[in-house]
Amino acid sequence: MSSTSGRNPLNARVRSFCRAHLAREAMVVAAVSGGADSVALLYALRAASAELGFELRAAHVNHRLRAAATHRYEARLVRSTCAELGVPLLLREPLPGTVDREAERARCGPEAAARAVRYRELAAAAAECGARFVATGHQLDDQLETLLLRFLRGSGPAGLAGIPERGPLPMGAGSVEVLRPLLWIDRKLIIEYLQSVGGEYVEDESNRSPSYTRNRVRHELLPLLDELVPGYRASVTAAAARHRQLAQFLRAEACVRCPWELTSVHPGVTYPEAAGPAAVTARLPDGQGLSCDSERFFALPPPLRREVLCIAYDLVVPGGAPLPFRFLERVAKGLPPLRDGVVLQGCGVRVWRRRGRLFCARDVVLTAKKGYVFVVLKDITVPIGAVGTFSITTTEAAWEEGGDNRGLLLDRSSLHEPVLVRSRRPGDTVVTRSGTKKIKNIFSEWGLNEEQRAVVPIVEDREGILVIFGQPFGHPAVLAARVAAPATPEAPPAKPVRITFDGV
Repeated sequence: MSSTSGRNPLNARVRSFCRAHLAREAMVVAAVSGGADSVALLYALRAASAELGFELRAAHVNHRLRAAATHRYEARLVRSTCAELGVPLLLREPLPGTVDREAERARCGPEAAARAVRYRELAAAAAECGARFVATGHQLDDQLETLLLRFLRGSGPAGLAGIPERGPLPMGAGSVEVLRPLLWIDRKLIIEYLQSVGGEYVEDESNRSPSYTRNRVRHELLPLLDELVPGYRASVTAAAARHRQLAQFLRAEACVRCPWELTSVHPGVTYPEAAGPAAVTARLPDGQGLSCDSERFFALPPPLRREVLCIAYDLVVPGGAPLPFRFLERVAKGLPPLRDGVVLQGCGVRVWRRRGRLFCARDVVLTAKKGYVFVVLKDITVPIGAVGTFSITTTEAAWEEGGDNRGLLLDRSSLHEPVLVRSRRPGDTVVTRSGTKKIKNIFSEWGLNEEQRAVVPIVEDREGILVIFGQPFGHPAVLAARVAAPATPEAPPAKPVRITFDGV
């Protein structure tokens, strides 16, 4: 590393950021694509880690969106940079077609789908090495583009606050947080820094494609604003800081005026006793729900009603996509319902009123087209609609005589993270020991109706479908050929994990 790197202001800013957010011996995974921003991030974090004592890993995700030769070149560059800096590297390669399947599932474009896949892979990399933090190379241009696009889409204070320096990692990755040390650093300074340390990087050709709105904002709108409104960058970032203060005030006020409490909302599931607002300050454990006083909620002005609902959503669906403004508007502006029942449903949540209380829980839409999907990094228990709960739990308990007719006991080494629990999708197939079978044909053999088909849990990992659960409907589970048979008393698994579905 060049001796001049220590005098570059970027190093000082990143070191100050890390001192504020990281304790000694913390573990951080740096997302490194091979582009200028991520390579600069890796160099700066390496310098900071040597001084501050936190542990550093790098993760490179191959989306398989471009030519294979391009991906190989990027991977070689990242590998050589990590070797030069002495940073261990985690390579993540989703299966071919993963981004296309995500785009179809989420009904979004390839850019958004690739982002979702990338965050899932980064979450899995963090889980692999026990890291609590993932650092990304978002910088000032990314912030400006985001703020301008959100303004044009009509975002409220939370959206116009911009990208946070620190927050939960998208895709519901448990306790993993994302850090953005370069967020307020200009790209010009980043390039100067790379020149000073001799860092090599790749220019992603897709970043110049006019097919993406964000690219046109970066290459056409931002330069035009630099010409027409000199100094706009400082004005926009100052406005974002004011909106951030406003968003923080609204959230704090909503927590005080209408606090959510932990409560039991799903039959057959045991919850702790209702807790006060101080207990609901972070993500909820899997399977828990919330409730608040209905009269207090509907007495709030619309901005605070929206914020109360957003708080519940963040707790119930951690890492979920931001809620659309129009989705909340009917409840935010509407009168209290005349009778008990569902008042809001969609985007992964269901809100209903009963006996003077407003309840909120994770919702699974029981239709084959929409379905459900949960990301599993460690042990998890999730409600599948209102019909039952699905669990994957590590266990040291001995295999019971006669087995468990509700689930399976498998070896965790059979699961290649990230693991998904989801409903059936059109075209799903599973490779069994007797050959490839369409899942819709399996459901037909079982005689399931549409509602039952929509809730059958399917466990999928990086290698494809692992298990299709038939036990709740009186049928044995269908195992993929690559999965060992369920454990027996004579042959218990080395790393036992119990998978169950209680309900229906």
